[in-house]
Amino acid sequence: DADTIFELGKTFALNNNNSSRNTNSNTNTNTNTNNNSNGNISLGAVVNISNSHNSSRSTSAIPQNIKVDDLGNLYAVWEESDFNGFDFQVKFAQMPAGGSWSSPATLSTATSAAPVAQGSTRMDVHPTNGQVHVAWVQGAGTGARVFTSHNRSGSFIAAFAVSTTAGEPASGPAVRVDAAGTAHFVWTRLITPRRIVYRGLFGGNLSSTESEVSARASHTGDDAIADPAGLVLLPAGSDQALGVSYPALVGGIQLVLYTERSAGSSGTFGDITDISLEESGTHPAG
Repeated sequence: DADTIFELGKTFALNNNNSSRNTNSNTNTNTNTNNNSNGNISLGAVVNISNSHNSSRSTSAIPQNIKVDDLGNLYAVWEESDFNGFDFQVKFAQMPAGGSWSSPATLSTATSAAPVAQGSTRMDVHPTNGQVHVAWVQGAGTGARVFTSHNRSGSFIAAFAVSTTAGEPASGPAVRVDAAGTAHFVWTRLITPRRIVYRGLFGGNLSSTESEVSARASHTGDDAIADPAGLVLLPAGSDQALGVSYPALVGGIQLVLYTERSAGSSGTFGDITDISLEESGTHPAG
């Protein structure tokens, strides 16, 4: 049977029973029809889901994430600005399976003093209940923070800060939403050395503190950076453990490290493992 994937207001049939739906894509499509070993793929006409190319103003839109849930509903976020003195804002639109795109909603409240960091916006969606969590960096200098908004109550709430440690600017956020509806946020603290940190939103409530992902045990001196970190939800019935991978300079050598957080609001991160080690026990150069 063909899976049907909805893309920018049109559909294309993919003759391939592929169960992976919650994936990233960009919002560029065309009207070509391609044939391959999986069958015919027919792309519909491009649809403008943003405010860009408005005849009354000059605008710019930067696509960030597009995702589809298990029910075929489509979600998109992007950063948009006009060139009349206004800063980039985070925008969101959605399209129910078989329906039409909603009007764009503005999630951020950026100003010239607290701009949205271009390219920082990330999104994830619950597989079945339509809950969307969006994260981005907003602010300048040491005031750069990870902000989020979600629609857990049906409509998006006012954005609030996830990273709150004073004097430690944030960069490279990532977010994953597990089957229980928990939103897991990871980002980089731009301090010396740089650190990867975590905070969760459990039942709509932000955990009381930020947790260290990278700077623990024998790794407190690692210079870690993620832009954003690689996040994976490990299979489970509801609450899911979170796997995090990230590069770090350790003793002058760039390694790829991995750690896991156990499931639930009281979960903790386990050992940090070097997964870039070759079979010989050495690391590749660079």
